[in-house]
Amino acid sequence: MKKISYLFSLLLLSLIGVNAYAQKYSLGEQLSEIPTDGSKVVIQNVGHSKYWNGDADLTAQVGDQSLVIFELTGDQVDGEPTYRLKQVSTGKYIQNVILSGGMDTQDMGGDWIPYTSDPADAFIFTAMPAEKNSADFRKKVTGKFVEGGFVFASTYTYMNNNTLTATYLEAEHVHPYLAPWTGGTEWLLFTVSEAHGAEYIGNAINMYYPNGEPTAEQYAVGTLPGQISQETLDAAKAAFQAAVTAQANPALTDAEAETLVQNLKSTAEALKNTNPVTAGYYYLHDSRGNANHAYDNGSKLLIKGGVTHESPATVNDVAYIFQFIPTGEEGKFYIKNFGTSNYVKFTGANTAYATSSDQFVWTVSKSTFNSSTFNIGKTESDGLWNTYTSQGFISQWNDKKDPGNAFVFTPIPEAEITALVGQVAQNKLNVALNSVYEKAAVLNSQCRVYTCDVPNRTAEGYVTFDQPGLVTDAEQFSSNAKQGNEGTFEGLIDNIDGKSATGTNWYFHSAWQGNIRENHYLQVNLNDAVQKPLFQFAKRSNANGVNDLQVFRLLATNDTTGTWNDEGLYGVSYNQNTIVGNDTIKNGAAMVAPTLSQAYKFFRIVCLKSTGSQQLNGYDFFHIGEFRVYNNAQLDAARSTISQVPAAQVAAFETALADARRELNNKAATQATIDALTQAYDNVKAALPDPSTVNSLLNALKTQLTKLPFSDTPSIGFFPTSAKAAAQTVVDEVSALANSKPNATDWTVAELQATQAKLAEAKKNLEATMVLPTAGKIYTIRTATNSTADGRAANAPVYAVNNGFGTAIRYMAPNQAGADSVKVDDHYGYNWLVESVDAANQTVRLKNMGTGRYMDLQNQLNAGVTLSDTARDIQLSSAYDANSGAMNIKVGTDKYLNTGAAGRIVAYTGDIKGGLNNGAFTMTESALSTDGTFLAVAKGKGQILTMPFDIEGYYGNGKAYSFLGLYATGTDTVLAFQEISGAIPAGTPVYYVAAADENEVSVGVTLNSNGQPTFAFEGKNNNGMYGTVDGAKITKFTSLNFYSATLSPVRASNPEYMRNVGANSGYFSGLAMTTEAGDLQVALPNNVTAKELLDENLTGIGRVIETNKANVIYDLQGRRVQNVKSGLYIINGKKVLVK
Repeated sequence: MKKISYLFSLLLLSLIGVNAYAQKYSLGEQLSEIPTDGSKVVIQNVGHSKYWNGDADLTAQVGDQSLVIFELTGDQVDGEPTYRLKQVSTGKYIQNVILSGGMDTQDMGGDWIPYTSDPADAFIFTAMPAEKNSADFRKKVTGKFVEGGFVFASTYTYMNNNTLTATYLEAEHVHPYLAPWTGGTEWLLFTVSEAHGAEYIGNAINMYYPNGEPTAEQYAVGTLPGQISQETLDAAKAAFQAAVTAQANPALTDAEAETLVQNLKSTAEALKNTNPVTAGYYYLHDSRGNANHAYDNGSKLLIKGGVTHESPATVNDVAYIFQFIPTGEEGKFYIKNFGTSNYVKFTGANTAYATSSDQFVWTVSKSTFNSSTFNIGKTESDGLWNTYTSQGFISQWNDKKDPGNAFVFTPIPEAEITALVGQVAQNKLNVALNSVYEKAAVLNSQCRVYTCDVPNRTAEGYVTFDQPGLVTDAEQFSSNAKQGNEGTFEGLIDNIDGKSATGTNWYFHSAWQGNIRENHYLQVNLNDAVQKPLFQFAKRSNANGVNDLQVFRLLATNDTTGTWNDEGLYGVSYNQNTIVGNDTIKNGAAMVAPTLSQAYKFFRIVCLKSTGSQQLNGYDFFHIGEFRVYNNAQLDAARSTISQVPAAQVAAFETALADARRELNNKAATQATIDALTQAYDNVKAALPDPSTVNSLLNALKTQLTKLPFSDTPSIGFFPTSAKAAAQTVVDEVSALANSKPNATDWTVAELQATQAKLAEAKKNLEATMVLPTAGKIYTIRTATNSTADGRAANAPVYAVNNGFGTAIRYMAPNQAGADSVKVDDHYGYNWLVESVDAANQTVRLKNMGTGRYMDLQNQLNAGVTLSDTARDIQLSSAYDANSGAMNIKVGTDKYLNTGAAGRIVAYTGDIKGGLNNGAFTMTESALSTDGTFLAVAKGKGQILTMPFDIEGYYGNGKAYSFLGLYATGTDTVLAFQEISGAIPAGTPVYYVAAADENEVSVGVTLNSNGQPTFAFEGKNNNGMYGTVDGAKITKFTSLNFYSATLSPVRASNPEYMRNVGANSGYFSGLAMTTEAGDLQVALPNNVTAKELLDENLTGIGRVIETNKANVIYDLQGRRVQNVKSGLYIINGKKVLVK
């Protein structure tokens, strides 16, 4: 073998950051050729500057797991030798995996690197010198590159994104895997030599104790999770000291050194074996500098930094206490919050994990951040908890080394939990009452309008802010949480809002960044004490209703250095029209007239809740456009809708509010008060006239008249013009009535209810006139999007790829040939039968004519819409495009068909009633071609085709065959096929060999009297060639399956995913010998024997397909023989012992 100079090797190692001496083995020279003499070598990935380490992550230290041997196979590819890679420590090979498309071994659901003991199952590859961005895919490296490395590429090839490629031994991530990617494909080879004596011990010390002698500062000692015992630490110290001492012994033998090294190894491992998490109650915080503590806010798993907990725990701590309940499986728990009784539930990445009554199984595992912390996830590596500090919640981030993923468990003694049980029960009542009180307080504000000591309303009823009131100087405001670069105190009194407002200085904004860890408040200092103030708010008009102040606690005092008195909780409802400066703002003003126990000069409006869900460190932030404080607040009964509520109900409501306020202040809520306030709230709400519902319904109907497509001769998705006229009449009548009643107090509840019913009926009647497709007819569904992003296109037909239940339907993207001109009648998969129509509910059942399966429902956001064997009710509604019959197609709860990227059809919640966007589709009538349909095939390849309907024949340039069995040629055993023509029953597998330029084949289909195929879904067996209509899983071994049109063996040792057979395809299993040579013979894959494929379930050895010829004899390897000796043979299909 050729070797690079040792000096160059050291230089290269220094450049790529390798510590060649902190390991059991010392690196020798870098190799420029693959060794084939059985030498033990190590391979190093250039991208990570780390070594192969078997099925573990790449490692910076070379150990036993790193040693490999390259074995020559004896075969070549394009003149290049091919190899197997064998791990010395296990004697196992990397197992061959047949990939396709853009899939890697993790995408396929298997191990990162599967292994096998059988050389026949090994990954076979070429090892060619690496070249940066080479045109030769067997040499190509697109990631980090240095001279002198190799690329290990599979001998088999396939197409990925229209490019010929291979499967590579890759390490673009820190864990090697098999993949079609070229970012981390370069590997360097080095010889190794085993260290001895003192050198060996020195390497081991550096490997196992890189930070020197272990101390209590490095390893926490105790009985808590993540800690170790004092005995474990003492043993590790003793091992370290003994090893250091031995280094100075010149007479140290290898055996003595090995004993010391093993002691170092075992004690180092013991230090990692910290106390596990067990059933119990814990505080949880991450390992970031400012530890973030997990807590449950009642619906989400949030975090708060800088938290300290009392000892013993108090009711203030209970939201931070989590009970870990074992599921019965090691390391798996249900996680229940002690304060709320909610379980933590996985909800996906980039969103806060939810807390609810639903149990979810979590896995707790050791973190690699440090030995005293743990990861919590769906598995040890997926769905891992991470503290998203910028958002204030816990969500998924799958990095076990990240400090935000490394959690410290602090147990709470059982006695403290027991002592808190009663307080927790009380706290739950407090939370429940607070929830009811918040909405009741908002309603109480919403239904009351006030006058004051200065004019604050126009004659038309608009609230004004022209009078400055009791605050004339911005210096009268202060806050504990003002946002530094947005909003000002001056903005609260500048009389600017609405369209006239520009920049960020015309409103107040509390902090959305920083370390504030308490409720945000706005403080106002008056010159004189008042007992009947009126707080008048104008909303920030350009915030889209997000972060508006909604519920606040009012604190008041006459001495800011003394005690602040709690004067109750109040709701803010922006339900009054207002004029601010020159701008008129609808629903822009709110009034709150607090009931005070005495007169005060200083007030703090403490935000408890704002609209939306945004928080800073667990606390809502808020903004206000304008703020006034007036004196002598008086209820304006004539304008207050509360005046229309019966007096007894108002009194009960006010009493319940006062009782609730008192109990909340004392943290002593009762179920009786919760029930009383709930009932009082419901009574008042039902009795209040609320014109907003009329306005909402009226605007919705007006929008429909503007945006729905109308026609005198309506087609699918259109509405008749007569329906428009009827709806317009209702709009005109209600508009006139609403204009005559500008204020809420002008309406009676009965009038509102009658008007609402009238509008709802008109809307329902209009929607019911949309023209639906006709039952029994066939249609093409096409995209109606106006987007061209990510491969989207309008007028692209929606089709079913195949019969597979898990295979999503797609649309023909514009980069596919003929996207706008494909003849859909010649491609049955592009056609959908409307099997039934429910006009009352505007639903249809859509059956695909290429597969016989139905469009399925899909409730997972952004997931592909697939097929079902059960008819589903799919609801149609207008997409609100006045010029077309585009429709929205509902496939789940608030989920609609959506034109996704690159040909994907997904379920999505948006793009509804928005015109020609990604949620819009059209349906046009079509008919199936009587000439049949076209099927996609792999050019120049043999493949199994299994159709769900009777066919009259294949009319392509290729040929169709039935399977005869295994045929012995005299020198080999092959797969034998017989050419066929004519009718083929549904479910019958056909081996089709496509012509070199043939990518689809015409298939004649037998149609019934309705012009439709008759479907059948059971795949048939043709002498061991099994057809799969819906797809299948291989259960008999050894079998043959197709991967990227390459026939490959499937054995019991193969990963589970290799057993999956595609829809409308097939596989070979349980084969038998035949004496017929047939018209086509196909060689077996070079790593499988005929004996493996014989049908063991029938005879234990195999069976022979009967022919008219007598005394046909085979040996147990499936080879035909003429003269027999003693032993077992297969004679005329029967196993016979010849003596």
